[in-house]
Amino acid sequence: MGKTRATLSKYKKYAQGYVGTAVLFADAVLSRRRLYKNPNFWLIHVVNTNEEGLSMKIVCPATDRDIRKQLKKEDFYTVSHIWDGKNKREMWTTHGILDAEGNPAKAMMRPEKQKTLLALLKSRPGFWWIDVFCYPKDTPLVIMGDIYRLCRRCYALIDLQANDLKRIKSLSEQLESFDSDALSNGYKEQIAGKSQEDDITWDETMNDLLGWCYDVEPDDIKALVNFTSCQWFKRVWTLQEFILPNLLSFISEDGSPDIFLDRYYVTLTTHKLACAMEDTLESYLAEKFSDEFPIYGFYFGLSKERMSYITSAQGVSRCYQDLTRFSAVYYCFPCFINGDYEVHDQDEVDDSYLVGFENASIRVLKLRYMSSKFDLTGIDLARFGEMPRVCTDPCDYIYGVAGLLDLDIPRVYDHRKVWAAFIAAVQERVPEIDIPLSYDLSKAKSMQDVYKFVVHKNPEQLIKRGQKVLNLRDMVGEGLSSMFDSLESMRSSTGSLSGRDVDDRAS
Repeated sequence: MGKTRATLSKYKKYAQGYVGTAVLFADAVLSRRRLYKNPNFWLIHVVNTNEEGLSMKIVCPATDRDIRKQLKKEDFYTVSHIWDGKNKREMWTTHGILDAEGNPAKAMMRPEKQKTLLALLKSRPGFWWIDVFCYPKDTPLVIMGDIYRLCRRCYALIDLQANDLKRIKSLSEQLESFDSDALSNGYKEQIAGKSQEDDITWDETMNDLLGWCYDVEPDDIKALVNFTSCQWFKRVWTLQEFILPNLLSFISEDGSPDIFLDRYYVTLTTHKLACAMEDTLESYLAEKFSDEFPIYGFYFGLSKERMSYITSAQGVSRCYQDLTRFSAVYYCFPCFINGDYEVHDQDEVDDSYLVGFENASIRVLKLRYMSSKFDLTGIDLARFGEMPRVCTDPCDYIYGVAGLLDLDIPRVYDHRKVWAAFIAAVQERVPEIDIPLSYDLSKAKSMQDVYKFVVHKNPEQLIKRGQKVLNLRDMVGEGLSSMFDSLESMRSSTGSLSGRDVDDRAS
């Protein structure tokens, strides 16, 4: 009888998981259909023709039923990049991208980046969304969320050499198998006796973390320093382009598209190193003070005694400064928003037999959002207050995250009206969030200044809401595991269920 109950309970969980997955999948289908029929959604259709070479033309799926049918089978890629300075850009008119009327499409971009982007388009024919070609000025900002959320893969062109991407991947693979305690202990030994110094460099901090590790070369450490110093990670707009895509690969903007780095390696490395530093500081506090103190609160509410110890004691002060410095970079990444769980991009989906399914299932597995929208609970906005990302136009502190938060904020050019529209949109969605009714965006120097005032009026309610999300995740996760097992069995017995290519699998 007990065995029967256990079996029924197991199948009940699977059934709940299937229902939850079906709801999410239906939402993904509806979101995709809505996007494809949006007249503001443009794409570049890249076709490799034997006679004429490469054909590239801007299309609007909303006005072309055949394009929409093709998109349902192929999906589309996106490109993320930062805009170059005006003195470095040249007009893109010579590489054959035509607008809807058949005229050469115009866009400003550095010649080196043009070369890399053209090689990327040639290597992967299909549909592409690139802002400089496909984003007219009057396009609603909220559409950006669906574009990056529903794309097949996003390629981020970043200001880094291709060799550094290779080194980071190698370093991440070493850290993946490295014991966390050994990493923390090695870091602690490295900084033992070191006092806080005002002129500590980012290179020195990374050497403290990794310089003692066996088989880690100095050039690997330098590559990580270069990567975390990229301008791409310092801009507000690229935050949503990092968080939302199901699959994301980094390419050197001056390199070959054949050399790329998966987001998995980035989040793995930064998370591992941050944990080592936090564990080390926590151990210092445990040695000095008998009562337990959670590391996540060391920035908030520290007693004068603890703060004096952290900022003055040898080794401890160095760890504190290293962690403060590292956090400024770590908060640029999305892993702290999504929790510790991160799926390897390479293993997330096998395109050969999971057609049109990944945008629902992987979204659950990666905890990007539980209802197809970013979970605007207040804690996410508060975390924005820890990010040092910047922008040139103060209105972009709101506009740059509108798609991420799924907020339909009208485009106006008065920062006071932008803030008022932001407050109205947020309070309509989550009235328990407390945000100042007035704020001068023009005085903001980073996202930290804009979002540091966000407070949740009822923390207990937030905790309960978060627990519901975790319960739903576990329930849907079990259903997904069963579904993936079934699909794997089908593939093993019948072979590939689709002829879809796998050209974008991670290398």
